[in-house]
Amino acid sequence: MFYVDKIEKQDLLVRKKRSSNFIQSLSRLLVISLLSLCLLAVAAFLLTDNVVLANTKADKNSNDKASEYIQCVVLLHGLARTSSSMSDMRQALLENGFAVANINYPSRTQTVQALAAPAIEAGIMECAEQGAVMVHLVTHSMGGILARYYLSIAGGESIEKIVMLAPPNKGSEAVDALRDVP
Repeated sequence: MFYVDKIEKQDLLVRKKRSSNFIQSLSRLLVISLLSLCLLAVAAFLLTDNVVLANTKADKNSNDKASEYIQCVVLLHGLARTSSSMSDMRQALLENGFAVANINYPSRTQTVQALAAPAIEAGIMECAEQGAVMVHLVTHSMGGILARYYLSIAGGESIEKIVMLAPPNKGSEAVDALRDVP
């Protein structure tokens, strides 16, 4: 009886491990698919406007006033991530003619209140250095909370459009569960 129970437990553990591996693979595939869709959505959103605006690849010899506009996107990563987590988004935006400021900030060591203004203003400054006339924000997770907080204290005069990918606007159970983890 004991031997049978041990074999059944081992079999159950093997099945759980296989199931877990399958779920992890499926989760990775889902994340990659969602990221691809998000890239398309961001590009479509930023490119649509009532005014035709040229990007950094604009013809400098054009007499059209719109060709002088350079659009820049400030990227803000999520909690416990770095700017490298937004590198695919950065590359896609660059390939579509946008100037990009991919901002890194210490998301685990400071509060939203302490991070928002320095991170976003660094992005706006980096965009200005690239000659941008229009600045957009694309955020993931905590980056969206930084943007929302920044807009509440500084206003939105310098920001044209914002795309927030999965902002935890009503909190996050994962963050709550990890609250005491250093």
